[in-house]
Amino acid sequence: MLIRLCVFLCGLRYVAGLVVRLEAGERECFMIEVTAGAAVSGNYELIKPNDKAKPLSVTVSSEDAEKALYANHGSPDGTFAFDVKDGG
Repeated sequence: MLIRLCVFLCGLRYVAGLVVRLEAGERECFMIEVTAGAAVSGNYELIKPNDKAKPLSVTVSSEDAEKALYANHGSPDGTFAFDVKDGG
């Protein structure tokens, strides 16, 4: 089972991309600094689903992690988008 997570950070002056590939059972946590007012969007996809695959969980949160900006558990693919209120 291979998982691909793509996050695109779109600001007024630049566009950046990030691709993360994980093997079955792996977990990844990373932080990306984004300026206030930037638009953030991304998508994720379970590349090789099978009957033995565990449910995929994706959570996007702010640095203080008080509340998830996006969370999904069990879907093999999805997209998210939001505008950044505070930079950081």
